[in-house]
Amino acid sequence: MKKIFALALAAIMALSATATAFAAESTIKQDSQNQSADTAVTFTVGPTYTVTIPTEVQLNETVVNEVTTYENDLSVKAENVRLADNQKVQVTLRSNFALTDTANPSNSLTYKVSVNGNDVIDQGVVAEFGTSTTQQTSVLHFAAGNPEFSGTYSGTVTFNIAIV
Repeated sequence: MKKIFALALAAIMALSATATAFAAESTIKQDSQNQSADTAVTFTVGPTYTVTIPTEVQLNETVVNEVTTYENDLSVKAENVRLADNQKVQVTLRSNFALTDTANPSNSLTYKVSVNGNDVIDQGVVAEFGTSTTQQTSVLHFAAGNPEFSGTYSGTVTFNIAIV
């Protein structure tokens, strides 16, 4: 059994070693009519990017003109973005825009997310990043009203990233 396995392994190695022998080549001899040859030089660069999204945003109490809200900013960052011409890394947001009291789920309130003063909807675009080696940033503003009841309110936002 070991001899059969060793023989099969040797055959596979021999076949794989000859695979490169079939590459296209130009052969020029002293009596060849054409004494030159061309070689194509190519390489492929695939798309690459690094997007950084914080895992949490803690809303802070803000009082303006005796109105209490809970707000904070979250920065979505991209760096080392290399894409095909006219492509962008697009970041979208999925959310039901609801915060629920972790101790009493019947207590909830809505919140808004905005970018540059524009409210974001579910599956809305929150950032687009083009090719650049420098860091690019999109700042999202989260704002919730003043809840009726005390508690720890939480919700989830899902960010999706695609090349468009």
